[in-house]
Amino acid sequence: MLVGNTSVAGSLIQILDRGDPLPEDPLEVLCPRATFGGDSSGARMVCNCHKVSEARLRQAVADGAATVDALSQATKAGTGCGSCRTELAQLLGAAHGPPPAKVAAAS
Repeated sequence: MLVGNTSVAGSLIQILDRGDPLPEDPLEVLCPRATFGGDSSGARMVCNCHKVSEARLRQAVADGAATVDALSQATKAGTGCGSCRTELAQLLGAAHGPPPAKVAAAS
């Protein structure tokens, strides 16, 4: 049972349904963006459906993927259940900065 922030529910259900092994530190499943003293090498899986690591996503961004759809096309991340698409957008935002603000047209 998850209470409060349930954003990891999709990933957790996939792990349980597939019988995938839990990471060395099971808290990583419940708190994927937290740092528990592990390394920052990018080995963390962002897309569990297609086993796409953060390092692979960062490489795709460096190779020119500038949108979530481009990142998905380059790596297949976000094309399964879609639960990682928000994290893909956050990764892009961190790499490229926030999107430009829309300016309302003068009437």
